[in-house]
Amino acid sequence: MPEPAGYYDNLTARQNLRFYAKLYDIDEKTREKRIVDLLELVGLNRVSEQSQHG
Repeated sequence: MPEPAGYYDNLTARQNLRFYAKLYDIDEKTREKRIVDLLELVGLNRVSEQSQHG
């Protein structure tokens, strides 16, 4: 069976990405650029600040 998704549903998409980027010690400038690029790539740039709970 696959493991559950590795994200925190009380955080926004952007916050989840930032959390993992910090965990992997990605510097702030690179981290923020990658977050913007990834959210745009998967079409979540407009809703990236919304958590699962509204």
